[in-house]
Amino acid sequence: MGNMREISIEECMRVSGGFGYRDIYNPGNMPQFQMPNYIRGVDYCGSGWTNDIVPDSLFGVDISYACFVHDQNYSENSTMDRAVADLQFARDIFRILTDSGVNETAAAQAAAIYFAGVRGPGFFAYEGQGSPL
Repeated sequence: MGNMREISIEECMRVSGGFGYRDIYNPGNMPQFQMPNYIRGVDYCGSGWTNDIVPDSLFGVDISYACFVHDQNYSENSTMDRAVADLQFARDIFRILTDSGVNETAAAQAAAIYFAGVRGPGFFAYEGQGSPL
């Protein structure tokens, strides 16, 4: 990964203003915060022609919230750097899957595939005010 350093999920949450997978995917029956405008069941994973080929569910687990947050972090209103948004996206997918009982190896592989999918071609979709790299 060159000069990139690994950042913690807590750091991602701080940078993103606290939005991330735990906002609605938290353990137990604790009250859950829902990010404004998120609608469960809407196809958030993929963009344009990829909507039909990028699943919103992996291993029977809905990961659409991670996709929604990633979309928000790429939006013109976001100040998050693209690299941080992509890393948070992978970590959100990993945590949603593992919190739902998917083994860590499978969850990490799935998160890596989605990370690779946004890291390259995502450059053209990023509209944020942070670094586009």
